[in-house]
Amino acid sequence: MRLDELLDGVDVLELRGDAAVDVRSVTHDSAQVTPGALFCCVPGTHVDGHDFADQAVAAGAVALLVERALPLDVSQVRVADVRAAMGPVAAAAYGHPSRWLTVVGVTGTNGKTTTTHFLRGIFEANGWASGTIGTLDGARTTPEAPVLQATLASMRDNGQRAAAVEVSSHALAQRRVDGVHFAAVVFTNLSQDHLDYHGTMEDYFAAKATLFDPDRADVAIVNADDPYGRRLLEDPALRTVPYARADATGVTTAADRARFTWRGVEVQLAVGGEFNIDYALAATTTAAELGIDPEIIARGVEDVTIPGRYEAVHAGQPFPVIVDYAHTPDGLEQLLLAARRDVRGGRLFVVFGA
Repeated sequence: MRLDELLDGVDVLELRGDAAVDVRSVTHDSAQVTPGALFCCVPGTHVDGHDFADQAVAAGAVALLVERALPLDVSQVRVADVRAAMGPVAAAAYGHPSRWLTVVGVTGTNGKTTTTHFLRGIFEANGWASGTIGTLDGARTTPEAPVLQATLASMRDNGQRAAAVEVSSHALAQRRVDGVHFAAVVFTNLSQDHLDYHGTMEDYFAAKATLFDPDRADVAIVNADDPYGRRLLEDPALRTVPYARADATGVTTAADRARFTWRGVEVQLAVGGEFNIDYALAATTTAAELGIDPEIIARGVEDVTIPGRYEAVHAGQPFPVIVDYAHTPDGLEQLLLAARRDVRGGRLFVVFGA
């Protein structure tokens, strides 16, 4: 695609060189540059992508996205903020894949991975080939914009219909999901985490809240039991649909299963823990808003298990063992409360640490 065709909606300060040069890929990683690439010079806290532009050009980059012009004989697009431009440019380069997929973004301190896997199970039960993007799929919860757009494009090109994407607060602050259109966005909860990056809980919440924008998403599914969720529900800018623990009745749980009734349908889960019911409700409510039948939704979640997420270990031992990713104060508290309820009688041993 021509370079200038990638710049629709991008606030370009200056375009140097051949605007019609053919761009075949977009990357922010100089080690991933291939001939015909647009290299995005992302400035960072410790490393500045501008310092690697010469390496990118030597590897075959035909254009640069920069914040300052560089003394290199190659097309350059100068913008005020490379991160702000990188997402839309990558989306255009890969044919705006989110326009062809049903993309659901899930954010929150805890439950992103579990919720996205419940969603994938539902999508598959509905006949939608689908995938997840998140913690279990790569080094980062949410990949950088060029990688995210390329992954969505690969899903589209492989005939997949839907994608459930974990969206971290870092990703929102660093604009990694700019250029993605979400059919729905989900808020699971907010509790203490990442304050080394965000500084305060208000700044942490503000980063999360940027996902809930009518320019990004068609509808928001929000946990009404969470105080920060209730703040999102008060925002009239985006159509919101609440869910809450009270939506599930007749709840029973054990170490490796749970059961409840939702909208008149019996739902069974292959994982225990009451907090996992919250994440199941996030997924079921989202799927219902996307028009999926409740009976299909129930079938979609019943066999879902997630490695390291309230994972029951069956190795012939005469006692239950549960492995869980809990790594925040609230996550650990909810895990221990659930384990005490699900593992009835006897003592509860906890192994926790780096």
